[in-house]
Amino acid sequence: MRGIEQDDRSKIKQIVLEIQDIKDRINQIKSLLESQKFRVIVEHNNLVPDSLKYLIYMLSEMTIAELVDSVRVLSFAYPF
Repeated sequence: MRGIEQDDRSKIKQIVLEIQDIKDRINQIKSLLESQKFRVIVEHNNLVPDSLKYLIYMLSEMTIAELVDSVRVLSFAYPF
């Protein structure tokens, strides 16, 4: 995010990162993304035991709203 111009940040809808949690990187990245109003989910890579690798998923508020609207349309069109 630091290398992305402020005007271009609104174009980003989602990001997936795989990082190693060295020197508190997870919290630094999470704080940076949350300060830009992104929803952040951190997940440990359980495929590799004792790994420092984590996945960070980020969604913009716009993407979340779009997903909610899609679910509403589907549940109206295809009631279960």
